[in-house]
Amino acid sequence: MLLAEDPLDLLLDRLRALSPGDRRAVLARLSPAERRRVEAALRAPAETAPTHAEDIAARIAAPAGDPAMTAAGREALARVAGRTVTSPVAGPAPSLFGRLGGAMGRR
Repeated sequence: MLLAEDPLDLLLDRLRALSPGDRRAVLARLSPAERRRVEAALRAPAETAPTHAEDIAARIAAPAGDPAMTAAGREALARVAGRTVTSPVAGPAPSLFGRLGGAMGRR
C-alpha cells in the first residue's frame, strides 16, 4: 500500500504496473490538481538509470597496463555491464612482490 510520504517515482512505477482500468480507478480518487500532475508525469518519458556504476565504467576503460585491473577482471566486469572488451594479451603479470615493490616506490 502506498503512503502519502512515498515519493512520486514509487507511485508512478506502481501505476505503470497496473492494468489500464485499475490505473483509471486510482487516478479517479485523486484531486483534479493531483490527477493532472500524475498524468503528466506518466506521459513523460521515464528516465533510464545507468546499467552500471561510473567507477565500473572507468575500470573497464582503464588502460591495459593498469596494475589495478587484470585482463580477466576487466573482461568479467565488461560481461556483467553488457559490453564487449578484448584486451590484448600481455606478458606475464608482475608477481605480488613486484607489485608491492612498485607500490612502495622501489628506488
